[in-house]
Amino acid sequence: MKRLVLCIVLGAFVAAPAAADFVMHTANTLTGNQAWSSVGLTFDVNPGPGINVLALGVYDSGQDGIGGGATLSTVIFDSAHTPLIQMDFWANSPGTLAGAYLFKPLQTPLLLAPGQYSIVAYGFHLGGNNEYNSNYTHTGGPTFDNSGLIGFVDSVWGNGTDMPATWPVRSGATSPYGVEDYFDGPNMRFEAVPLPGAVLLGLLGLSAAGWKLRRSA
Repeated sequence: MKRLVLCIVLGAFVAAPAAADFVMHTANTLTGNQAWSSVGLTFDVNPGPGINVLALGVYDSGQDGIGGGATLSTVIFDSAHTPLIQMDFWANSPGTLAGAYLFKPLQTPLLLAPGQYSIVAYGFHLGGNNEYNSNYTHTGGPTFDNSGLIGFVDSVWGNGTDMPATWPVRSGATSPYGVEDYFDGPNMRFEAVPLPGAVLLGLLGLSAAGWKLRRSA
């Protein structure tokens, strides 16, 4: 009987399904058309448990890797415009291609609590490299995530030659183009912060086990 109870408890701890992960952007074009460093967007993490950022990505025009000498970077900022994390991509460390984006995993997931953040990509055509982001204003930009965990707020962009982690000074809210999701540039993979379902199941299992043991004592 005690072995059976132990199996029930262990099963309760491992029964919770693994969390699904999502991608912020799906590119609607495979070739970039803009030589501009510092492009991205502001987004909300919706009310709830928050998200874990698992990997950062950057647009790979032509899906041919990153040309020699170029370094592309993706940075996440908090609402105070403070950089939280930066990932760099270059020819010998480009990451893994998925769709039109290269992704590199974070060593430790970045927890983003509900609130507002920005994600920005840098390095396109800096120093004359041949890497381009895409800007398809009014003509079908990237498809934004539909997980319900995050929400698009605004596009942001800098001066075209900004170095990584420089806050972009312009946004769609002050643009004649309006608030649209313009750019294929930065990207991220993320998941919902796992709810303590497995722990709850485990505690219920332990309670049941204790009750069983008391009944059989």
